[in-house]
Amino acid sequence: MPRLKSYWNGKANALMTPEQRLATDERYALWIRDRNQNSKMKWNAASVERARQWTKDHPEEARIRSATARATRKARRMADPEFAAHCKAKKKENRERAKNKPYFYSMKRKERLKKHGWTLERFDASLAEQSGCCAICRAPFVGIPDADHEHVEPPKPRGLLCGPCNKGIGHLRDNPAICEAAAAYLRKWA
Repeated sequence: MPRLKSYWNGKANALMTPEQRLATDERYALWIRDRNQNSKMKWNAASVERARQWTKDHPEEARIRSATARATRKARRMADPEFAAHCKAKKKENRERAKNKPYFYSMKRKERLKKHGWTLERFDASLAEQSGCCAICRAPFVGIPDADHEHVEPPKPRGLLCGPCNKGIGHLRDNPAICEAAAAYLRKWA
């Protein structure tokens, strides 16, 4: 550890043994590190909040800046093969990290399910009850099933669906009459 200037000065510093001076310096170094780390965290949180607020206040300019940044990165990837390889490796690394992460039990997943009236336990029970298949088309799930819910306040869970079925009933406005009319239409032309 580099020798830091002790915050003791004058006679107190002169009367200390080398061991006491070293202990004091180490405590001082820890205090400085903690102080800097805490202030950096506070500053970062405030900075992120300011950036979010600016994006809300200036949506058009934020969209333009974002598009410009994407175009700049794309041009750099096209021009610089080394940078393109770096980006590709990072993307692969992030994909692998996402595969290894227990997605169902992450906080984000838990919050999203709660917002739609589900719990992780109910999700797992429905998945087992449906034998890992969609409640509508009975096809086995590929990836993460969608947790369907009734659009009332508070939301009521219904079942687990594959992405296409969930989107389909959503586009048909969760209306059984429209779904039956669509089925009759398809039967007519089949």
